[in-house]
Amino acid sequence: YGLPSLSEMPRTVRLLWELPERECQYAAMDIMEKFRKRFSREHLELFEYCIVTKPWWDTADLIAARFIGTLFMHNPDLISSSVQRWLGQENIWLWRTSLLFQLNYKKATDVELLGNTIRRLAGEKDFFIRKAIGWALREYSKTDADWVLEFVQNNRLSPLSEREALKVLKRKYEENTDN
Repeated sequence: YGLPSLSEMPRTVRLLWELPERECQYAAMDIMEKFRKRFSREHLELFEYCIVTKPWWDTADLIAARFIGTLFMHNPDLISSSVQRWLGQENIWLWRTSLLFQLNYKKATDVELLGNTIRRLAGEKDFFIRKAIGWALREYSKTDADWVLEFVQNNRLSPLSEREALKVLKRKYEENTDN
């Protein structure tokens, strides 16, 4: 009983992930969270497995932003090849991961990569992709509002992506004009 060892964690997570009850995937994510600061590059395969097996926004988003984001922060050499590989696959959850793994990076965000990824996916009609584009931009607007405003003005985004991207900036603008 208790937590598995770090070496047993991937096997335990996969076993839980394969069970039919959704709560088992949540339990697997709780286990992964306990090891978040000890992830190694070998865990990327596990995260990708979880994202594409029984995918849904809640599990995919947490894995992208918390687990893959942390892994890439410590292993930046994995970023480019992983994002290119994900964008080359026909899987919206991997595409969404390529947009969201930097959510918590703030000033460490690779804006060139973020911009290129958004431009690559901007024409997608899928709700989850359009929402993720807006979310990634909205989060980064808290760090660099000018960059986000310029990006939104100079790139064709869906109305949903644009609305989500500008949500925080619009709120700040309205607060300033009310005073």
